[in-house]
Amino acid sequence: MRDDVLEALNDENVKALMDAVNAVGRYGLSDDLVEALMLLRMVSRLMNDQMIHDISRALAAAFKVIDALEGSAALEVVLRALQDPGLEASMGSREAGMYQLIKEMGDPSFRKGFAVLVELIKAVGRAADAYKLARSEESR
Repeated sequence: MRDDVLEALNDENVKALMDAVNAVGRYGLSDDLVEALMLLRMVSRLMNDQMIHDISRALAAAFKVIDALEGSAALEVVLRALQDPGLEASMGSREAGMYQLIKEMGDPSFRKGFAVLVELIKAVGRAADAYKLARSEESR
């Protein structure tokens, strides 16, 4: 053993360590603690530079999405729509065909929602074009 480890294993430190182990056992945390330590050891063995790079890229993308959604009027509308009690009540209760679509055109709320969906689809198309253009310029 290294000298610094031997020095750390003096009577006072060993007693403090034993007190900590007993406290963990007294509160029933020993199994959880062992599992947490094993998980930490496994993760530390698996972590490499590529994994850290991949995780950082994924987190960067997630934070970009969160940043874009923050304060977004579109997100606020979608959140309110998801909280509509009528939505949950009708989930999976029926199918909508062309007849249902034409019939619902008489409802002003449907027309407004449909217009929002059309604009969303167009925005997704524009974003896809911009993404494709950016990727082609990067590859030059």
